[in-house]
Amino acid sequence: GDESTYVSDHKFANIANIYVGLYENDLAHSQESIAFLMRGSPDNPALEESMAEALGKEGHIVDAVTEFQRAIKTYQSQNNTNGIAECYLKMADLMTGSKSSDSKPKQLKYLKEAGRLYKQAGNVGQEVEANLEIAQYFSGLGDGRKAVDYFRRALEICNKPGNKRAKGWVAFNFGDYYYLHNQPEKALKYHQQAVAAFGAMGSKAGDALEASALVG
Repeated sequence: GDESTYVSDHKFANIANIYVGLYENDLAHSQESIAFLMRGSPDNPALEESMAEALGKEGHIVDAVTEFQRAIKTYQSQNNTNGIAECYLKMADLMTGSKSSDSKPKQLKYLKEAGRLYKQAGNVGQEVEANLEIAQYFSGLGDGRKAVDYFRRALEICNKPGNKRAKGWVAFNFGDYYYLHNQPEKALKYHQQAVAAFGAMGSKAGDALEASALVG
């Protein structure tokens, strides 16, 4: 019918509008485009995620979380563990902009759930990312013991075959943590590990790190 033809003709234009809106902060335009697509494709978790992100950027944290939870239910019906984990990771990021008194505990809860689900899905790269964010979470709270514990967990996960790039970035962030906490010897140790990991891949990132003042 006319409606389905209209949706088809305008689908890709509206998808483009979503990304332009999200990344250029034209959020009203973005939400309008997402709503349009959702009418033609109900129960689409990718669109629900996009709407949640747009709401979050406008500061509507509660509404954004509700939309992410809606996406989670849709992903659950599809047995998409990676999709569920991604929503939890994005909800954790939302909490950094929340003024709610329980935002910090919720942020940690979401990060841990994301890490658990990525591990269940066998998504090593994103499991590392979740643990790295937990390390940075505790670092921000001034809890050095737990921060170091999660940096080490992230490195242990990276020791699985084929994860040199992830190991490079975790080691670099671990080195930065020690550098910012006035422990230059430990910082140098982990920055050199980062250089070695990137260098083993033939990555130019290794050369860049080696040339930096923190490593050289």
